[in-house]
Amino acid sequence: MTTLAAKVTAAFDKIAAARPQAIQTATIRKTAVSGGGPSDTSGGTATPTDYSVRVAVFSIPLPRVGYTLIDGTNIQATDYQVVVESFAVELEPGDKIIVTQGMLRVVDPGAIAPGGTVLAYDAVAR
Repeated sequence: MTTLAAKVTAAFDKIAAARPQAIQTATIRKTAVSGGGPSDTSGGTATPTDYSVRVAVFSIPLPRVGYTLIDGTNIQATDYQVVVESFAVELEPGDKIIVTQGMLRVVDPGAIAPGGTVLAYDAVAR
């Protein structure tokens, strides 16, 4: 029996074979801060950790989201939709995605998790 996660991976493989330019290898950069706190005013030490993942990046067309959401708090005209294949850790707001379009910051991770298991992310990033 094929799992849903295997089907998502197979879908990425199929798209990559048919349209190689549609899928790219990206880097997810998560930053953990250690130290800091009330007795340490330095703010702590930030340590980035990178994860390699496959993604599909799309500009968000205006008619799809409706003009009322553009340049508001939800979606801005320069935002991207980034479909991320599931990886070892959770994608969170503030994480960085390094793609050919540049370094994008995750605004909404958009976890796709039927049954509680994350299969992919349909993120909004800017």
